[in-house]
Amino acid sequence: MEWAFECRKVFPRLDKLAIEAIYAKTPKNVLGRTKGIVQVCQGFDARELLLTGAKKNRSNKKLEEKFIIEISQEIQKMQPKEMRKLVVQHILAHELLHIENRDLLTLSKKYNKRKVKKVHKKEFEEEMHKRYNELRKMKGLPEIKNAKDAQNAVSKIVAETCGAIKGKGGFA
Repeated sequence: MEWAFECRKVFPRLDKLAIEAIYAKTPKNVLGRTKGIVQVCQGFDARELLLTGAKKNRSNKKLEEKFIIEISQEIQKMQPKEMRKLVVQHILAHELLHIENRDLLTLSKKYNKRKVKKVHKKEFEEEMHKRYNELRKMKGLPEIKNAKDAQNAVSKIVAETCGAIKGKGGFA
């Protein structure tokens, strides 16, 4: 997807990562989601076992440097193409920021075993909006002042044109 390359210009820290953006079937209220491989190496501390008699489990997580961003295939039907491009780039900016923040390490845990970490904090939304405005500025489009207004506009456009995805924002 050529629009992903334009989006990556405002995420210079991700230049060395392999990131692919595709249209795919996603759950009902999901506009986009990121998939990556998290390797978990589990073992125990042998020295601790011999010295104290207690077995202490160890777990190391490593995130592969290959990611796939899935965008709802319902958005692919959106017309006009310029509007679809703006919506897709908004979704891509959101997902690329998740990759940059390494949020997949936290989100890959089972739901009941996650540390209490809210991913979509106000700072995250503001940073995503700042990056999206940088992208708009590069293309000569006017800046959007309020992050919530941009989010609501994308949700409304998607709800009107795609129908199947109802507009809560829908980012996984």
